[in-house]
Amino acid sequence: MKSKTVLVLIMTFSLMISAISANAETVENEAQEWFEKGRIFFENRQLDMAIESFNKAIALNPNDAYAYNYLGRAYNDKGQLD
Repeated sequence: MKSKTVLVLIMTFSLMISAISANAETVENEAQEWFEKGRIFFENRQLDMAIESFNKAIALNPNDAYAYNYLGRAYNDKGQLD
């Protein structure tokens, strides 16, 4: 009986880890999509839309240095330096 309980616990834990990993990958992909949208807006000089997109990318992935860089560039190009 104990071995069945242990097996069930191991399987449950394994499924939980898989779900967490899949969710993290989905969030990272979504952050990358927002960053790419922001770059397109930035290149087309739609700076307000670029800023909004970079902020969404940063909210999903606060470690994305490229998103912060482009966000700063967009604010700079708008003349908003404060």
